[in-house]
Amino acid sequence: MGGIQWFILIVVVLAGLAFFNWKASQNQLAALQKQGFNISDDLKGQPNLLVDSQARELAVVTAKGFQRYGFDQVANVELRFDQGVQTDENYRLEISFNGAATTKIKYENEWLAKEKQAQLQNILQ
Repeated sequence: MGGIQWFILIVVVLAGLAFFNWKASQNQLAALQKQGFNISDDLKGQPNLLVDSQARELAVVTAKGFQRYGFDQVANVELRFDQGVQTDENYRLEISFNGAATTKIKYENEWLAKEKQAQLQNILQ
């Protein structure tokens, strides 16, 4: 096999894995909604952060499952990032919960992370 054929094979395999992961996340989202979680706000991120304002709950959805937390369990929401050589990177919200581990929600850039932090803090008040 030539170099281009290996490249195409790798791209196809990566696309297949991405599709499988997306489909598994969609299945978890459907299971969450089946349990009565009504999405009022989708704060996106990786993993996906969802809000049910009526039930006053947050949900963190991954391809492997989901976790639900009451608003009253949220102890702190902080914007964190790693300092890179030329630019800062790995922007994320770190949400501390009472009685549970800290959850990290990753975002593409600083502005999006700041926007979602402000939106979440507004929802929690």
